[in-house]
Amino acid sequence: MNFKYHKNEWWWGHSITIVTEDGSGYVNLQQENGIEDEMCISNLSVLEEQRHKGIGTALLAEAERVAKDYGMKRIYLSAEKGSFVVDWYERIGYTKDKYRNKHLYRLTKELK
Repeated sequence: MNFKYHKNEWWWGHSITIVTEDGSGYVNLQQENGIEDEMCISNLSVLEEQRHKGIGTALLAEAERVAKDYGMKRIYLSAEKGSFVVDWYERIGYTKDKYRNKHLYRLTKELK
């Protein structure tokens, strides 16, 4: 799968948006200033008619590769409790790190 990349510098840090070449999905990574070893996946989206084709998994794998290239040791995201995506993230190596609040899990993956 081929990807396009868009990098932004912000007052709080930087972000990288990775988009599938055909526009069927994207993932957004963020790193805040002063945090040296982890990046956050702030958004992951795949067009509804393109789901269940491995696009989300490919986007996450590419986000993890990019984070490793930046020297990150871990990557994390938030997911709503009770959502099917929590089980999906756990199947692909993310673990529930702690509760963000009463509605969200923080899931983390160590990058090797």
